[in-house]
Amino acid sequence: IFDIVGKYNEKLFIDCVDFEYSLRVRAYGFKTIMILNCFLDHTIGSPKTITIGRLKIQSMNHSAFRQYYIVRNHIWIAKKYFRLFPKYILNKFYHLFIRVAKTMLFDDYKQNKIKRICKGFIDGIKMNMD
Repeated sequence: IFDIVGKYNEKLFIDCVDFEYSLRVRAYGFKTIMILNCFLDHTIGSPKTITIGRLKIQSMNHSAFRQYYIVRNHIWIAKKYFRLFPKYILNKFYHLFIRVAKTMLFDDYKQNKIKRICKGFIDGIKMNMD
């Protein structure tokens, strides 16, 4: 597969490298499979649970640095693959919207994170991957 579709896009530093690669593989006509009983045990962010009455909301509480890459890379992937995989991209955007909303409402250091999210959005729109 690497010989045909290429290797991972290293410009997608930290986030969405695997999503982009799966989409590129599918764009070349290959099938992808999901293995449900395989686990990678690692911490993503600094999860924070907020309780409002009986409702428990979990925010990943990623650093501002990571928030930038999450948003930039999602936008970049959407621009590149929306025509081929619109349902997938819309689903990813739904989850991105929820993630950003939780960040704005519940995370620590919101102001810096919101600045980095905005910068990631602008760089994603401009396809600025530097």
